[in-house]
Amino acid sequence: MLRMPAVCDLPAPIYSNDGSVGGFGGLVTAGAPPETARVGYAGQLYEVTAFTLTAASTNLNEATAIPLTAAQFLDDGTVSPASSVAQWSFTGPIAGVDAAGIVTAANVYQDTPAVVQARLEGWSAALNLLVINTGNDDFGLYAGDNIPDPWQVDYFGTNNPAGTGPKALFAYTAGLNPRTRRMCSP
Repeated sequence: MLRMPAVCDLPAPIYSNDGSVGGFGGLVTAGAPPETARVGYAGQLYEVTAFTLTAASTNLNEATAIPLTAAQFLDDGTVSPASSVAQWSFTGPIAGVDAAGIVTAANVYQDTPAVVQARLEGWSAALNLLVINTGNDDFGLYAGDNIPDPWQVDYFGTNNPAGTGPKALFAYTAGLNPRTRRMCSP
């Protein structure tokens, strides 16, 4: 007859608990930005103590994009990323800011300031940027006509069809003032 050991004959396992009753900690990920569970905070409540908006550089070449970082600083010392949930607005030569906080500069004819603002839960933060002119013939209506954009803007403003075409090119090449009635001397 085969004898099976009694339950009490087996060695007792050793267990340990390095958590606490009523709380837990750790990092949870589920295809979204990481969320931190904070021990000692019932229902994971928190108070925002500051809201910031930063970038690796405040200089942005025209027609390029850089990521902005919006962040909430919380009362327990943690930082919560907020770029993907903030509401974005801007002034100046900005082509747009996407939902993830990637800002894209428009083309400019000279270095031009811009401001991007993020808002979230009653907080707001602004970041001053400088859009850098890197091309001499890429601004709006005047792009690609072989006449420097600053010259066209000086004589015709920022969006005037008279600033393009063969007459404007002739005036620029000849060093004439295109605003005079006659561009040729008698």
